[in-house]
Amino acid sequence: MSTAIVTRNGSVATINSEELVVGDVVKIEPGKTVPADCVLFESVDITASESALTGEVEPMHKAHITPVNENHGPVPFVIKDSLVETGEGKALVCAVGKLTRSGRASRSLDIEDD
Repeated sequence: MSTAIVTRNGSVATINSEELVVGDVVKIEPGKTVPADCVLFESVDITASESALTGEVEPMHKAHITPVNENHGPVPFVIKDSLVETGEGKALVCAVGKLTRSGRASRSLDIEDD
């Protein structure tokens, strides 16, 4: 069972990742998996492996958007179950459960019995 460090209503707590809701703020840190689909709003040198979902073997550099980097195409999105390899930051939860990219991918692979 995975956990997440979350800020909710001004309080910081460690909770079960399944208890996350859209709008929660989660801490992103190395060695942890991303607990939900999120958008970074603070980041320092984050790289994340998305190979489980995308098949990409190289970790992806992630950065929140700032006036300084907005023209350089930063990627502020971190995907549920990606492994954070380096860096740290904070991110806003934008999708949980079956509505995440990995949740939608697994649903599309489900085969219904006739």
